[in-house]
Amino acid sequence: MKLDVLAFGAHPDDVELSCSGLLLVEKKNGKKIGVIDLTEGELGTRGTTETRYEEAALASVILGLDARENLRLADGFFNNDKESQLKVIQVIRKYKPEVVLCNAIEDRHPDHGKAGELVSDAAFLSGLIKIETFEGNTLQEPWRPKYVLHYIQDRELDPNFLFDITDVYDKKLESIYAYKTQFHNPEIEGPETYISKPEFLDNIIYRNRIMGKRIGVKYAEGYISRKKIGLRNLDAIIKENGNPKIQKYFRLKFSSGIEEKSSSVFHRKQIKSNRQHITLLQSDFDVVIIHCIICAPGIFHAREFTCCI
Repeated sequence: MKLDVLAFGAHPDDVELSCSGLLLVEKKNGKKIGVIDLTEGELGTRGTTETRYEEAALASVILGLDARENLRLADGFFNNDKESQLKVIQVIRKYKPEVVLCNAIEDRHPDHGKAGELVSDAAFLSGLIKIETFEGNTLQEPWRPKYVLHYIQDRELDPNFLFDITDVYDKKLESIYAYKTQFHNPEIEGPETYISKPEFLDNIIYRNRIMGKRIGVKYAEGYISRKKIGLRNLDAIIKENGNPKIQKYFRLKFSSGIEEKSSSVFHRKQIKSNRQHITLLQSDFDVVIIHCIICAPGIFHAREFTCCI
């Protein structure tokens, strides 16, 4: 089965805490999504290996995953070595994801940084034809994901971009609460840990709200990409539910001088003058895209344009 997005976590619940919002959004968009847990979380203070599998199964249903596997690397002791890399390469080649999500580049828990480096390295090596891996008796074809995105965990890292998860946030929290042995739950007995304190999940929610605030939405998740992300057009960065339509101002600078116009503009409203034809695209959003056709080439040459709210 080919997946569009494959998320890796050092432990069961890493994905739910850090990138389940993106997975839920992509699922709503018709994409196929999956999760690979690198370890069983067997060193966790609370719960057991068996309860972790039960909780992961419930979270998988909530997230609507198309696939989930556990590589059973040694919790706390796995390394970014050939043996571990080959196991990760095998699942990348098996599912052929376009995008891979993985642990933070650095974090409080040493497994998180190790996992981030392991998956990132394996994603590159997976594209090399001379590295042979098998699924059963079948030689796998090389496959390299287009992007590896590191989600943000305990440490405050500055993301390269923020992903709006407002519409799926309740579902994200539901998937986290599936791990009832790990997080604060008055009905579960056990020693208190860093993540079982009530404020731990409070901080997760607070961070998602702060990230959302930075892009004008209620909740967001942050991601880091070592590879630059390019855009084919500005539609990808324009908010579809931005501020109300307000007065927009734009300025076109021509060789003959500066001409300035202002108007209450709406989606695709056209403004004409005797010297140029201006079409305002997506102008009821935060970013005004101006398409300018000079009707008299050679007379008026658009050297630059600026737009602001």
